[in-house]
Amino acid sequence: MIKYYIVIGIIYMIPYMVMIGISCLKDKLETDRNFYGKDINPKEIKLINVSYEKLKIERKKFEKCTEMGQIKYIYTQNFGYEQLILSEEEYNKYFPDMFVDTAIAYFIIYKFAYDSPKGMLEAETKLIKPTMEKKYEEDDVKEVKGLIYELCKNKLFADLYRSESYYNGRTITHRVYINTKKREGTITGKSKIKPGRYDWMFSDSSWYPLETKKKKRNKFLAFFAYLNPNKTDTIFHAYIALGIYGIYFIAWYKLSKIMSNGYYTLLHIVLSLFMLGNFINVIYEKNDYEYYKNTKKEISKIHKLCIKVGNIMQMICVILFLYSIWCIGH
Repeated sequence: MIKYYIVIGIIYMIPYMVMIGISCLKDKLETDRNFYGKDINPKEIKLINVSYEKLKIERKKFEKCTEMGQIKYIYTQNFGYEQLILSEEEYNKYFPDMFVDTAIAYFIIYKFAYDSPKGMLEAETKLIKPTMEKKYEEDDVKEVKGLIYELCKNKLFADLYRSESYYNGRTITHRVYINTKKREGTITGKSKIKPGRYDWMFSDSSWYPLETKKKKRNKFLAFFAYLNPNKTDTIFHAYIALGIYGIYFIAWYKLSKIMSNGYYTLLHIVLSLFMLGNFINVIYEKNDYEYYKNTKKEISKIHKLCIKVGNIMQMICVILFLYSIWCIGH
Protein backbone atom coordinates (compact mmCIF):
# COMPACT_ATOMS: atom_id res chain seq x y z
CA MET A 1 0.00 0.00 0.00
CA ILE A 2 2.89 2.35 0.79
CA LYS A 3 4.20 2.19 -2.79
CA TYR A 4 0.83 3.42 -4.05
CA TYR A 5 1.01 6.36 -1.69
CA ILE A 6 4.50 7.16 -3.01
CA VAL A 7 3.31 7.04 -6.65
CA ILE A 8 0.33 9.27 -5.85
CA GLY A 9 2.64 11.67 -4.02
CA ILE A 10 4.99 11.89 -7.02
CA ILE A 11 2.07 12.53 -9.39
CA TYR A 12 0.76 15.15 -6.98
CA MET A 13 4.15 16.95 -6.90
CA ILE A 14 4.62 17.10 -10.71
CA PRO A 15 2.57 20.32 -11.15
CA TYR A 16 4.69 22.01 -8.46
CA MET A 17 7.88 21.02 -10.28
CA VAL A 18 6.53 22.35 -13.59
CA MET A 19 5.52 25.60 -11.86
CA ILE A 20 9.05 25.98 -10.50
CA GLY A 21 10.42 25.33 -14.01
CA ILE A 22 8.18 28.08 -15.43
CA SER A 23 9.43 30.51 -12.77
CA CYS A 24 13.07 29.65 -13.60
CA LEU A 25 12.43 30.48 -17.28
CA LYS A 26 10.96 33.90 -16.43
CA ASP A 27 13.93 35.91 -17.74
CA LYS A 28 13.78 34.15 -21.12
CA LEU A 29 10.02 34.06 -21.64
CA GLU A 30 8.77 37.34 -20.17
CA THR A 31 8.57 40.63 -22.07
CA ASP A 32 10.07 43.71 -20.43
CA ARG A 33 6.90 45.76 -19.97
CA ASN A 34 8.22 48.26 -17.42
CA PHE A 35 7.65 51.92 -18.23
CA TYR A 36 11.02 53.64 -17.84
CA GLY A 37 11.01 57.18 -16.47
CA LYS A 38 14.06 58.03 -18.59
CA ASP A 39 11.81 57.75 -21.68
CA ILE A 40 9.62 60.63 -20.50
CA ASN A 41 9.76 63.79 -22.59
CA PRO A 42 9.42 66.75 -20.13
CA LYS A 43 7.96 68.94 -22.88
CA GLU A 44 4.99 66.56 -23.22
CA ILE A 45 4.01 66.77 -19.55
CA LYS A 46 0.76 68.75 -19.66
CA LEU A 47 -1.05 70.82 -17.07
CA ILE A 48 -4.66 69.57 -17.16
CA ASN A 49 -6.28 71.29 -14.20
CA VAL A 50 -5.75 73.94 -11.52
CA SER A 51 -7.96 74.03 -8.45
CA TYR A 52 -7.98 75.98 -5.20
CA GLU A 53 -8.44 74.65 -1.68
CA LYS A 54 -9.86 77.26 0.71
CA LEU A 55 -8.21 78.22 3.98
CA LYS A 56 -9.80 80.60 6.49
CA ILE A 57 -7.24 82.99 7.99
CA GLU A 58 -7.85 85.18 11.05
CA ARG A 59 -6.91 88.81 11.65
CA LYS A 60 -5.82 88.09 15.25
CA LYS A 61 -3.15 85.63 14.06
CA PHE A 62 -1.21 88.30 12.16
CA GLU A 63 1.75 90.01 13.79
CA LYS A 64 2.79 93.47 12.68
CA CYS A 65 6.48 94.14 12.15
CA THR A 66 8.75 96.64 10.40
CA GLU A 67 11.46 95.52 8.04
CA MET A 68 13.78 98.06 6.34
CA GLY A 69 11.27 100.82 7.01
CA GLN A 70 8.32 98.87 5.54
CA ILE A 71 5.38 97.58 7.57
CA LYS A 72 4.58 93.89 7.10
CA TYR A 73 2.08 91.48 8.58
CA ILE A 74 3.24 87.93 9.28
CA TYR A 75 0.77 85.10 9.85
CA THR A 76 1.79 83.20 12.97
CA GLN A 77 0.91 79.80 11.54
CA ASN A 78 3.79 78.33 9.55
CA PHE A 79 3.25 76.32 6.35
CA GLY A 80 6.21 73.97 6.27
CA TYR A 81 9.24 76.18 5.74
CA GLU A 82 7.07 78.99 4.35
CA GLN A 83 5.31 81.94 5.98
CA LEU A 84 2.36 83.95 4.77
CA ILE A 85 3.52 87.58 4.72
CA LEU A 86 1.34 90.49 3.61
CA SER A 87 2.40 94.02 2.84
CA GLU A 88 0.55 96.87 4.55
CA GLU A 89 -1.42 97.49 1.35
CA GLU A 90 -2.43 93.83 1.02
CA TYR A 91 -3.37 93.59 4.70
CA ASN A 92 -5.65 96.63 4.45
CA LYS A 93 -7.23 95.16 1.32
CA TYR A 94 -8.27 91.91 3.01
CA PHE A 95 -8.95 93.42 6.45
CA PRO A 96 -10.29 96.90 5.57
CA ASP A 97 -11.62 97.66 9.07
CA MET A 98 -11.86 96.22 12.59
CA PHE A 99 -15.13 94.46 11.80
CA VAL A 100 -13.51 92.05 9.32
CA ASP A 101 -12.09 89.21 11.40
CA THR A 102 -11.41 86.59 8.71
CA ALA A 103 -10.43 86.31 5.07
CA ILE A 104 -10.02 83.44 2.61
CA ALA A 105 -6.67 82.25 1.30
CA TYR A 106 -6.12 79.43 -1.17
CA PHE A 107 -3.82 76.44 -1.62
CA ILE A 108 -3.10 76.01 -5.33
CA ILE A 109 -3.43 72.40 -6.57
CA TYR A 110 -1.94 71.49 -9.94
CA LYS A 111 -2.80 68.36 -11.91
CA PHE A 112 -0.50 67.13 -14.66
CA ALA A 113 -0.66 64.23 -17.11
CA TYR A 114 1.79 62.52 -19.44
CA ASP A 115 0.78 60.01 -22.09
CA SER A 116 2.96 58.06 -24.50
CA PRO A 117 2.79 54.71 -26.35
CA LYS A 118 4.94 53.15 -23.59
CA GLY A 119 3.26 54.50 -20.48
CA MET A 120 1.40 57.24 -18.70
CA LEU A 121 1.77 59.44 -15.63
CA GLU A 122 -0.65 61.42 -13.50
CA ALA A 123 0.62 63.95 -10.98
CA GLU A 124 -1.07 66.13 -8.40
CA THR A 125 0.85 68.67 -6.34
CA LYS A 126 -0.19 71.35 -3.87
CA LEU A 127 1.77 74.47 -2.92
CA ILE A 128 2.40 74.35 0.82
CA LYS A 129 2.16 78.13 1.14
CA PRO A 130 -1.32 79.59 0.52
CA THR A 131 -1.99 82.58 -1.69
CA MET A 132 -4.58 85.30 -1.21
CA GLU A 133 -5.59 85.32 -4.88
CA LYS A 134 -6.99 82.63 -7.17
CA LYS A 135 -4.13 82.73 -9.62
CA TYR A 136 -1.03 80.76 -10.46
CA GLU A 137 2.31 81.54 -12.04
CA GLU A 138 3.65 79.99 -15.26
CA ASP A 139 7.07 79.76 -13.62
CA ASP A 140 5.56 77.41 -11.02
CA VAL A 141 4.14 75.22 -13.79
CA LYS A 142 7.54 74.95 -15.52
CA GLU A 143 9.21 74.23 -12.19
CA VAL A 144 6.79 71.40 -11.37
CA LYS A 145 7.20 69.83 -14.81
CA GLY A 146 10.94 69.75 -14.29
CA LEU A 147 10.49 68.33 -10.80
CA ILE A 148 8.24 65.54 -12.12
CA TYR A 149 10.86 64.52 -14.66
CA GLU A 150 13.70 64.63 -12.11
CA LEU A 151 11.77 62.45 -9.65
CA CYS A 152 10.78 59.93 -12.33
CA LYS A 153 13.81 59.68 -14.60
CA ASN A 154 15.40 56.84 -12.62
CA LYS A 155 12.14 54.98 -11.91
CA LEU A 156 10.52 51.89 -13.43
CA PHE A 157 6.73 52.07 -13.38
CA ALA A 158 4.06 49.38 -13.26
CA ASP A 159 0.49 49.36 -11.95
CA LEU A 160 1.15 47.95 -8.48
CA TYR A 161 -1.38 48.01 -5.70
CA ARG A 162 1.59 48.46 -3.36
CA SER A 163 3.86 51.46 -3.78
CA GLU A 164 7.07 49.51 -4.46
CA SER A 165 8.27 46.04 -5.39
CA TYR A 166 11.74 44.58 -5.83
CA TYR A 167 11.90 42.54 -9.01
CA ASN A 168 15.07 40.94 -10.42
CA GLY A 169 17.15 43.26 -8.26
CA ARG A 170 15.36 46.39 -9.51
CA THR A 171 12.83 48.53 -7.68
CA ILE A 172 9.59 48.87 -9.61
CA THR A 173 7.14 51.48 -8.36
CA HIS A 174 3.66 52.81 -9.06
CA ARG A 175 3.70 55.91 -6.88
CA VAL A 176 6.34 58.60 -6.31
CA TYR A 177 5.89 61.21 -3.60
CA ILE A 178 6.60 64.92 -4.04
CA ASN A 179 7.89 66.42 -0.82
CA THR A 180 9.88 69.63 -1.07
CA LYS A 181 10.00 72.86 0.94
CA LYS A 182 7.50 74.48 -1.43
CA ARG A 183 5.14 71.69 -2.48
CA GLU A 184 3.81 68.21 -1.75
CA GLY A 185 1.94 65.65 -3.81
CA THR A 186 2.08 62.33 -5.63
CA ILE A 187 2.96 61.00 -9.08
CA THR A 188 1.48 57.71 -10.29
CA GLY A 189 2.61 55.84 -13.37
CA LYS A 190 1.89 52.65 -15.24
CA SER A 191 2.93 50.82 -18.36
CA LYS A 192 1.00 50.63 -21.64
CA ILE A 193 3.28 48.08 -23.31
CA LYS A 194 1.31 45.14 -24.67
CA PRO A 195 2.01 41.70 -23.21
CA GLY A 196 3.94 38.99 -25.03
CA ARG A 197 2.88 35.42 -25.64
CA TYR A 198 3.83 33.98 -22.24
CA ASP A 199 3.60 37.01 -19.94
CA TRP A 200 0.27 35.88 -18.45
CA MET A 201 2.01 32.91 -16.79
CA PHE A 202 4.04 34.96 -14.33
CA SER A 203 3.11 36.35 -10.94
CA ASP A 204 3.50 40.02 -11.94
CA SER A 205 1.13 39.83 -14.94
CA SER A 206 -1.55 41.83 -13.08
CA TRP A 207 0.85 44.80 -12.86
CA TYR A 208 0.73 45.37 -16.60
CA PRO A 209 -1.87 45.79 -19.39
CA LEU A 210 -3.93 42.67 -20.06
CA GLU A 211 -4.31 41.09 -23.47
CA THR A 212 -6.72 43.14 -25.57
CA LYS A 213 -7.86 40.03 -27.41
CA LYS A 214 -8.41 36.88 -25.41
CA LYS A 215 -6.08 34.22 -26.73
CA LYS A 216 -6.60 30.51 -26.29
CA ARG A 217 -4.30 29.22 -23.59
CA ASN A 218 -3.05 25.72 -22.97
CA LYS A 219 -5.22 24.52 -20.06
CA PHE A 220 -2.55 22.35 -18.49
CA LEU A 221 0.05 25.10 -18.77
CA ALA A 222 -2.42 27.52 -17.18
CA PHE A 223 -3.00 25.06 -14.35
CA PHE A 224 0.72 24.81 -13.64
CA ALA A 225 1.26 28.58 -13.88
CA TYR A 226 -1.55 29.40 -11.43
CA LEU A 227 0.07 27.17 -8.80
CA ASN A 228 2.50 30.03 -8.22
CA PRO A 229 1.50 31.32 -4.74
CA ASN A 230 2.39 34.92 -5.71
CA LYS A 231 0.14 35.01 -8.77
CA THR A 232 -3.21 36.77 -8.79
CA ASP A 233 -6.01 34.16 -8.62
CA THR A 234 -3.51 31.56 -7.46
CA ILE A 235 -4.77 28.04 -6.84
CA PHE A 236 -1.77 27.23 -4.65
CA HIS A 237 -3.68 27.18 -1.37
CA ALA A 238 -6.59 25.30 -2.84
CA TYR A 239 -4.30 22.70 -4.44
CA ILE A 240 -2.22 22.24 -1.30
CA ALA A 241 -5.49 21.47 0.48
CA LEU A 242 -5.76 18.32 -1.67
CA GLY A 243 -2.40 17.09 -0.42
CA ILE A 244 -3.13 17.91 3.20
CA TYR A 245 -6.50 16.20 2.93
CA GLY A 246 -4.61 13.13 1.72
CA ILE A 247 -2.50 13.30 4.87
CA TYR A 248 -5.73 13.50 6.84
CA PHE A 249 -6.98 10.40 5.10
CA ILE A 250 -3.84 8.46 5.97
CA ALA A 251 -3.81 9.81 9.52
CA TRP A 252 -7.45 9.00 10.06
CA TYR A 253 -7.30 5.42 8.87
CA LYS A 254 -3.67 4.45 9.51
CA LEU A 255 -2.00 6.48 12.21
CA SER A 256 -4.93 6.16 14.60
CA LYS A 257 -4.14 2.43 14.79
CA ILE A 258 -0.46 2.81 15.65
CA MET A 259 -0.32 6.12 17.57
CA SER A 260 -1.48 6.73 21.10
CA ASN A 261 -4.63 8.82 21.46
CA GLY A 262 -2.68 11.81 22.75
CA TYR A 263 -0.18 11.95 19.83
CA TYR A 264 -2.91 11.24 17.30
CA THR A 265 -5.09 14.05 18.67
CA LEU A 266 -2.08 16.39 18.62
CA LEU A 267 -1.38 15.56 14.96
CA HIS A 268 -5.05 16.05 14.18
CA ILE A 269 -5.07 19.50 15.79
CA VAL A 270 -1.81 20.62 14.10
CA LEU A 271 -3.09 19.66 10.64
CA SER A 272 -6.47 21.24 11.33
CA LEU A 273 -4.87 24.50 12.48
CA PHE A 274 -2.74 24.56 9.33
CA MET A 275 -5.84 24.10 7.18
CA LEU A 276 -7.72 26.77 9.12
CA GLY A 277 -4.88 29.24 8.52
CA ASN A 278 -4.74 28.24 4.87
CA PHE A 279 -8.48 28.80 4.45
CA ILE A 280 -8.31 32.24 6.12
CA ASN A 281 -5.40 33.14 3.82
CA VAL A 282 -7.48 32.23 0.73
CA ILE A 283 -10.31 34.50 1.94
CA TYR A 284 -7.84 37.33 2.67
CA GLU A 285 -6.19 37.03 -0.76
CA LYS A 286 -9.57 37.19 -2.49
CA ASN A 287 -10.59 40.34 -0.63
CA ASP A 288 -7.15 41.89 -1.11
CA TYR A 289 -7.30 41.36 -4.86
CA GLU A 290 -10.87 42.62 -5.25
CA TYR A 291 -10.07 45.73 -3.21
CA TYR A 292 -7.08 46.81 -5.27
CA LYS A 293 -7.96 45.49 -8.71
CA ASN A 294 -10.93 45.58 -11.02
CA THR A 295 -9.97 43.23 -13.81
CA LYS A 296 -11.66 40.25 -15.47
CA LYS A 297 -10.57 36.84 -14.28
CA GLU A 298 -9.47 34.66 -17.16
CA ILE A 299 -9.04 31.22 -15.63
CA SER A 300 -9.75 27.74 -16.92
CA LYS A 301 -12.51 25.35 -15.78
CA ILE A 302 -9.97 23.02 -14.19
CA HIS A 303 -8.63 26.06 -12.33
CA LYS A 304 -12.11 26.89 -10.99
CA LEU A 305 -12.80 23.23 -10.14
CA CYS A 306 -9.58 22.97 -8.16
CA ILE A 307 -10.46 26.09 -6.20
CA LYS A 308 -13.95 24.81 -5.38
CA VAL A 309 -12.82 21.31 -4.38
CA GLY A 310 -9.87 22.66 -2.39
CA ASN A 311 -12.04 25.14 -0.50
CA ILE A 312 -14.62 22.45 0.29
CA MET A 313 -11.86 20.25 1.68
CA GLN A 314 -10.55 23.12 3.74
CA MET A 315 -14.00 23.63 5.19
CA ILE A 316 -14.12 19.92 6.05
CA CYS A 317 -10.77 20.27 7.82
CA VAL A 318 -12.05 23.27 9.77
CA ILE A 319 -15.00 21.19 10.91
CA LEU A 320 -12.63 18.38 11.90
CA PHE A 321 -10.60 20.91 13.88
CA LEU A 322 -13.68 21.92 15.84
CA TYR A 323 -14.46 18.24 16.33
CA SER A 324 -10.95 17.70 17.71
CA ILE A 325 -11.47 20.51 20.24
CA TRP A 326 -14.76 18.92 21.25
CA CYS A 327 -13.05 15.51 21.70
CA ILE A 328 -10.44 17.06 24.02
CA GLY A 329 -13.20 18.57 26.15
CA HIS A 330 -14.89 15.22 26.48
